Parts: sequence; C-alpha cells; structure tokens
Amino acid sequence: MPKLIRSKYNRIMHLPCVVCDSWDATTRYTYHHDRQSSDILQCASCTHMFIHPVPLTSLSSRNMHSLSDAELFQNQFLKFLYEKLVINKEIRHVKKLITNPRPSLLDIGCGTGWTTSIWQKSGFSVTGLEPSENRSLFGQNIYGINIVRSCFEDYQPGEQFDVIILRHILEHISDPCTFLTRIKSFLKKDGVLVIVIPNIDSIGRYLFNENWEWVLPWHLHFYKPKTLSRLIQKVCYKILRFYQMPSPLWYPASLSRFFGRETRLARFLSQKPTLANLALFTPIILAGILLDLNDHMTLIVANHDSTK
Repeated sequence: MPKLIRSKYNRIMHLPCVVCDSWDATTRYTYHHDRQSSDILQCASCTHMFIHPVPLTSLSSRNMHSLSDAELFQNQFLKFLYEKLVINKEIRHVKKLITNPRPSLLDIGCGTGWTTSIWQKSGFSVTGLEPSENRSLFGQNIYGINIVRSCFEDYQPGEQFDVIILRHILEHISDPCTFLTRIKSFLKKDGVLVIVIPNIDSIGRYLFNENWEWVLPWHLHFYKPKTLSRLIQKVCYKILRFYQMPSPLWYPASLSRFFGRETRLARFLSQKPTLANLALFTPIILAGILLDLNDHMTLIVANHDSTK
C-alpha cells in the first residue's frame, strides 16, 4: 500500500530545481509505492518542493478517469458554491482584461467539462482538452462541450486563444518551463492564462504534514506563492492577478489518515465530502484565510512581451 513518511536523515541530493536552477535539494519525505520509493525534495535555495524519481513515467498512466471526483463528488451544493465563489470570480477578473466580446477559451485538462461549461454560459467560445476517454465523452454528451481527446504534448491547435485555463494541471507536469513556454504559442498576443493550483504553503499541509492530501503519485511539483511566482516570471509571463482561495475538500481524508483508518471517526471522515464532515473544519478554514495560508492559489498572467 502506498505510504508517505517524513524523512529522518535529510539527505542532500544534487538535482536541478525547475524554479531557480539550483542543484542542491534536501529530502523531506519518502513515498513508498509498488515496491519502489521516491523522495519529496526541497530546494536548498528557493524552497521549491518536487518528487524524484517520478512515480508514473508514462503519460497514459497519469490519466485520471473517474467522474465523481471531477465534479466535487456529485455534491450539488458544493458545486453551486464552487461556481459562485470560485469560477465566477475568475470570469469577472478575466473579462476585465480582454476586449474580445466573444473570447475563445482553451481549457487544458478540462476533465468532464463541468467548469468549462460555466465559462461557455458566460459568453466564451470554449474548447476542452482532455486525454481521458471516459471524461471527454461525458463532457461532450452532458455539457455539449467541444472536447478534443488528446494529451497536451500531442495537441496541435489550429488557432490561438484569448484565454487558456490550467486548473490543477501544472502540478502534474514534470517540466513546467517547457510546458508553459509551449502554451505561449497557443495564446493570442493580448490573451491571458489562468492557473489554479494547490498551495503547499497552506494551513492544511502544516497541520496534517505527511497525512495531507499530496495526491500521489500524480502530483510532481508542490508550489507555494513565492516559488510559483518565480517560475511564472522565469518563463516571461507577467502576473496580473494573484489570490488564494480556501478549500477544505481533502481535509476529511487527511484527518482520517492521521487517526488511522480503522477508527469510527476515520470511517465517518473517509466518506465522500459532505457538509456534515466539512463543517468540522470551519475553524481551520477561517484560520487559513486570516493567516493567508489557503489551500489553493489562482494566478491570471499574460505574455510579458504583450504588456510592454
């Protein structure tokens, strides 16, 4: 069974950091999986965290096919809150930054197309990109979204877009610099890129530590505001908006692992997230907001050359 443990020895390893190009990193955790192990390392210079070696080496093995967790476990109230508090906020910011009355949008790794459909209802001409057959077919049939079934690495669009969305995608990419550079060729000169990503510098991670939801083996990089901003600027994007958002979605599973899965409390917490088990974490959510240690970061960025 996969397991993450804190490292006792803090070994120094000489591996390149994608953020600052330093070659010294310290082991913080060890992830045991399939009779193998990988280390989660922290750069000695900029503190960026990443996993090595990559647990899943092929692109096809990294695909996520489940439908339920792509739509907040089909909890309609949680979906309502996410649309009103998260997606609509993104849309308001983006509409202030673009002039095209019918802007084109590419949603990379769109999943089932649920959030993509909200942008479509708001006047965007949307295209989804999704490698999972299960999710892409669902999005086409249920939401009527134009979804191209392809990995980003193989995708060759016939147009450039006003808006590109990376919702919980960048943390899955082993070479984010090359990835972000290629995206520039898909983006119009005055277009914007929206990045939504977990925050390693969050109250949930500090409280639960190795029991936090690291989403292994799929997540490869673990960003905080400082390291994410530095990476974005390294690839010559300009940050236009940067804010954090709370999300208690994985807190129940994290606390369940902390107590051990065989206890009654753990069994209650390990159920699909509901208002009942999420309400327990209201104090943590409020503390994260007050301390600016929220679970997710949202960046809206533009090609640096287009802002001169």
